[in-house]
Amino acid sequence: MLKHSLDAPLAGLDTVPRENWPPVPITFWSFRIMVALGFLMLGLGLFSLVMRWRGRLSESRPLHWYALMMGPAGFVAVLAGWVTTETGRQPFTVFGLLRTADSVSPLAARP
Repeated sequence: MLKHSLDAPLAGLDTVPRENWPPVPITFWSFRIMVALGFLMLGLGLFSLVMRWRGRLSESRPLHWYALMMGPAGFVAVLAGWVTTETGRQPFTVFGLLRTADSVSPLAARP
């Protein structure tokens, strides 16, 4: 991938010092939630297409329930993607140059 060859080895997380690891469980599960919701949204589109071909788009009660339940899915998928991005870059603000702990403002928050 990064070496422009399909046969090139890809370094895993075990090659990175432990103090530079992101919070792995949060990153792992937020990515899977994002992808699962994406597939569920794709499934809704395909299901509605099948119902349209059958001429039952307006009468399909399971389709309507599926669409209703998937209402907040796009928003939740975007949030899961944001969590994946932000936790995956930790503990760095700029990888290899600036750690998050060093980029915190010294100013106190106002009450």
